[in-house]
Amino acid sequence: ALRALAMGYPDRVCVAHDVSERRYVMVGGEPLALAHESVVRNARLLVAPVIAGQTRNRDTIGAVASRGLIRMASHIERDWLDELYPGRRTREVVVDFDDTRERVMAHERELFDGICLAESVVSVDASADPAQVARLLAQKASLNLERAFGLSADDQRFLQRLDRLRQWFPELELPELLEHDAEAGDDATASILLQICWGKRGFDGLRRVDLPQVLRGYLNHDQLRTLDEHVPDRYQVPSGSQIRIDYPPGEPPVLAVRIQEIFGMAKTPTVARGQVPLVLHLLAPNYRPVQVTQDLESFWQNTYPEIRKEYRSRYPRHPWPDDPMSAPAIRK
Repeated sequence: ALRALAMGYPDRVCVAHDVSERRYVMVGGEPLALAHESVVRNARLLVAPVIAGQTRNRDTIGAVASRGLIRMASHIERDWLDELYPGRRTREVVVDFDDTRERVMAHERELFDGICLAESVVSVDASADPAQVARLLAQKASLNLERAFGLSADDQRFLQRLDRLRQWFPELELPELLEHDAEAGDDATASILLQICWGKRGFDGLRRVDLPQVLRGYLNHDQLRTLDEHVPDRYQVPSGSQIRIDYPPGEPPVLAVRIQEIFGMAKTPTVARGQVPLVLHLLAPNYRPVQVTQDLESFWQNTYPEIRKEYRSRYPRHPWPDDPMSAPAIRK
């Protein structure tokens, strides 16, 4: 009798979405809810001969959702599917990126008319095309390179320097190093990021990559020379210290240095073959900024005398000469 009822309603087969909440999905994708007065309990599969009315409830994110209400239901055993509905049960392998595990995963799904009956994890190596795996990983990595590669502050600064190299020296025709076009399909094999992702399954593999060293390998001699000479990582000030230059996105490059280390420096230092002046964050002995400027000459003439009056009593062990242009720069 149960088989006969199931045979009579082939378009009313429903698969449990949440058994405890009595939520189901019917063939075709319509969400339904089983009436509470139904005597059917804990059924993974059922047919719904009578659907009438609506029920409203909240989903997992708190949104109110409406579902058709199953007024009459009959339980189905999974073993009956091939007997009652031959050819309508299929299997497929779905390859996708798992954000929680931070890796590409493969799942084999058992489907009935497109709705999932069961799902299990299978081997990516055995089930997925390596090119598809690399594309998925590259797409996810391109959205957040810092997270994907576990980039240090030095690594991020290197990427920022590459961006400035492309911006300031377009004639060098810098290759697209870490850009990835998710819509490019197979054409994305030209992507350097895709090449880095090839053979890896997740962010754990990318984090073992020395990204700056790998990217330098894609630059030719002229590009590398220009990067090191005109978009430098550090700048040598009169004290002899090699001070790090920061390249914040969308802003001028920054050099944060103590005033005592630049005695004798008359002009604002520049990069990009002298075309881009650095923003100087001039620091007191406690390494806190007392002035931000791109006009060092004006600072010495107009601002330094006032700073000298204020800070020489605070930091008497540090030099505050009347003529900073003739005083020796010191590291400490």
